[in-house]
Amino acid sequence: MKKYALVCLTLFFCSCRNDQYVPDVCFEQKVLPILVNKCGTSGCHNNVDLKGGYDFTNYEGVMKAVAPNHSFSSKLWIQIQFGKMPPKGSPQLSDEEKMIVKSWIQFGAKNSKCSAPTVCDTNRTILYGEVNSIFNLNCIGCHNTNNPSGGWDLSNYEGVKSAANSGVLLGSIEWLPGYSKMPKSASKLPNCDISKIKKWINDGMPQ
Repeated sequence: MKKYALVCLTLFFCSCRNDQYVPDVCFEQKVLPILVNKCGTSGCHNNVDLKGGYDFTNYEGVMKAVAPNHSFSSKLWIQIQFGKMPPKGSPQLSDEEKMIVKSWIQFGAKNSKCSAPTVCDTNRTILYGEVNSIFNLNCIGCHNTNNPSGGWDLSNYEGVKSAANSGVLLGSIEWLPGYSKMPKSASKLPNCDISKIKKWINDGMPQ
């Protein structure tokens, strides 16, 4: 028991020493998309499956697993930190995403919302890397190689290009009639993100 306690204590202090927190993280635009995309997928923590009794697709549900200002007392962070969520085989949180979630908890876990950018820069060429970051944040929890929901894998260029050419991609993110709304169980993508994706497609989908 003493050895286990010492290991945990060492991990705690090492983690704290190396962390560089991100202040004023917006819950709605930054934290919630991560949790919906990586933790609220089919069979997991959503308002239908409620795995473990948790729904991570809304603020109230997330707060049932969070102790504001105390990440190491928050079940949400503990499960992420020790690799139990998402489960193995599913897309994992990047280091940046982990720090966003942890910072949000450490700074009070507020139900905050950022103002939309006043200017959306779509006058330049949009490259695949920029649109891919949008898909990584919002879509690959459901649309990845191991779990291509609806038959669409958005975790690679060819998969995204195929979905774009079919019309399904824009139909889904614009929430057009006859298409499944994407992201599922989450808010519609910001207008600027949709504009960037449309610009990328119209420019011939450059890599």
